[in-house]
Amino acid sequence: MLSDHRRRLRRQHIGASESPAICGVSPWMTAADVYWRKVGDVADTDTEPMATGRRLETVLIDYAVERLGLQGVRRNQFRVSPDEPILAATCDALADGVVIEAKTSAYADGWGDDMTDQVPDHVLIQVEHQLFVTGAQVAYVPLLLARRQFEWRLYRVPRYEELIEAIVERCVRFWREHVEPRVPPSSDPPPIEYLRSIRRQPIQVDLPAAVDDLVAQYVSVREQLRALEAERDRLQRELIAQLGEAECGVTPAGWRVAYTAVESRTIDTKLLRTRYPDIAREVERVNTYRRFDLKETRHE
Repeated sequence: MLSDHRRRLRRQHIGASESPAICGVSPWMTAADVYWRKVGDVADTDTEPMATGRRLETVLIDYAVERLGLQGVRRNQFRVSPDEPILAATCDALADGVVIEAKTSAYADGWGDDMTDQVPDHVLIQVEHQLFVTGAQVAYVPLLLARRQFEWRLYRVPRYEELIEAIVERCVRFWREHVEPRVPPSSDPPPIEYLRSIRRQPIQVDLPAAVDDLVAQYVSVREQLRALEAERDRLQRELIAQLGEAECGVTPAGWRVAYTAVESRTIDTKLLRTRYPDIAREVERVNTYRRFDLKETRHE
């Protein structure tokens, strides 16, 4: 997770991991997501693949350094472009004047042969952004491809000046046209993280008539979801029934159907408060969150 200091810096610049979204090639983020990061207090969403990638980052950097014989490795390096301060980058490592950007993936799509520059588009945009910011001439991308077997690869991506010019132009235009004037690049509503961050007053307001159309759409989708969930549960019961007394089975098409026992351990909080109230009070933590509610009211 980013520190508060890094989060403040991120609001002041466009980072290398954000430029693929602005260029429309990110699998995980849109330009609107980047916009709300800049103008609002939107926390990072830390997924398990992201956490796994961070844990393996050191090992991947070591792999690249050892294979290339690099010296003077500096890890987790933040830089701001001296030519265009709107752009910044946090490089996994810098060594001997090259950028190292570590990656893990469970899919080989977009990844070419070892020591080529054939990387997925979003990775290419990210490292070209880093090359522009740092002034380096080449980036190395160590990859751990985690499929049935682990496969280690290393990619060499040189500077492509025309692509860099296009990235810089797109990012600067995004900043000038959207971030500075506070104009969202999309008519979609803000992410829920931004909406949660708004300091709200304990008051009730009258909403416009157009909101009734939104409510009608929401209620319709909610009912459809309930019907789909009911059908899903029925089909699940049917699949379990097909197992008979077996724990699992395999279909002719190769699907594995399983109904296995899973053990979990939890704390009986009611019993804890009854037998050990002092300990319960000591370890108790109060969380505050907002809950969305929609119900029909009757007007006189």
